[in-house]
Amino acid sequence: KRYWRLDFSKKLNLSEKEWMKVIEEKLKEAVKIRLRSDVPLGAHLSGGTDSSTIVAFMALQMKEPVKTFSVGFKESKYNELPFARMVAQRYKTEHTEIIVEPKMIEILPKLVYQYEEPYADSSALPTWYLCQETKKYVTVALNGDGGDENFAGYDRYSAFKLYLKFKFLPGKKIFQKLSNFLWQKTKIPIFRKAWRFFSAYQGKPISFYLRLIGYFQEEEKKEIYDEKLLELIQESRKEKFLEEIFEEGKNFSKMDQIFYTDINSYLPDDLLVKVDIASMTHSLEVRSPFLDYEFMELCAKIPEDLKIKGFNKKYIFKKLIQKYLPKECIFRPKMGFGVPLDDWFKGELENYLRENLLEKNFLNFGFKKEGIEKLISEHKKGIKNTSYKIWALLILKFWLEIFFKNYKEKNEN
Repeated sequence: KRYWRLDFSKKLNLSEKEWMKVIEEKLKEAVKIRLRSDVPLGAHLSGGTDSSTIVAFMALQMKEPVKTFSVGFKESKYNELPFARMVAQRYKTEHTEIIVEPKMIEILPKLVYQYEEPYADSSALPTWYLCQETKKYVTVALNGDGGDENFAGYDRYSAFKLYLKFKFLPGKKIFQKLSNFLWQKTKIPIFRKAWRFFSAYQGKPISFYLRLIGYFQEEEKKEIYDEKLLELIQESRKEKFLEEIFEEGKNFSKMDQIFYTDINSYLPDDLLVKVDIASMTHSLEVRSPFLDYEFMELCAKIPEDLKIKGFNKKYIFKKLIQKYLPKECIFRPKMGFGVPLDDWFKGELENYLRENLLEKNFLNFGFKKEGIEKLISEHKKGIKNTSYKIWALLILKFWLEIFFKNYKEKNEN
């Protein structure tokens, strides 16, 4: 039976200075506990605020230099290595970098085999290589997972806050069409964000949220699924699943309900699965100080306007860590742990996509050839970025091949 649940209803009334002090003390304690090890120990360093803070707190408590490991890409807009380097230099760590390239996608069948489910978070790819390299030097690594959930670090939290403020705004369809028109004409990112925001507008908060985080909307599925597959999945309950979690927090504020939903869905079902499988495959233990249960309970007591002040995400946390990290690492757009699928799928991997996604057996499973061709074509021409949709379909294709031995025979017949 369930023995623990985060409670966001009991807020503490502390000043900003008091909050910074208690957060700092509790996080240092959480790091200290996770430094207990009789085997070599290091840290995964992305260059973002969370993992960088963990490295800083490790360096302040360890006698020997921290061994840090970072993964990056040749594509500059996805590459966080320069920021990780700043932190490594500041704390004089023993730093190792790994570059992930398109040819590494060849490992996909092996990745799917290890995850055992159609797990479509593309950051599993760099995580895999990061854990593989880390194990060559250490047996235990600390990371920054949980920081965004505890302190409201995702862009979608800003969007949700905006949704709550303008929920009753009339004429949302007009704004949707206008922002899409401006995006297509100018390719200025703010118009794409506006189009996505107004496209996601729904009556129920969780419906809006699901459209923000989902790869495929229901109307898009109808373009690629054949009638047989649509009938088979008509009882799909993904919205109901998230709504049940959202409603568990009905005594919390709407923002806290969304934090609660992520902590009970996205965090355990995506992020922790990703690292757990990738690390255990390489016999590496990964520890997450931000997920210390006492630290999470403390964060649940922080008023939401100190987590996201106006639309400044992670407000109190960023204010605290300014004395520990370079400002370039703190005050920059969030990159997440993205993979340059956008560039890869327009370049040398285009033929790879067609060979796999337009393969006869996969189409016979329940897909419309013209729908998938449209996804690939729109991406190549830059009409839409469909890379995450394409990745999800690739993962599904390999999962069917690996785990259903009669998949090919059945579809060939």
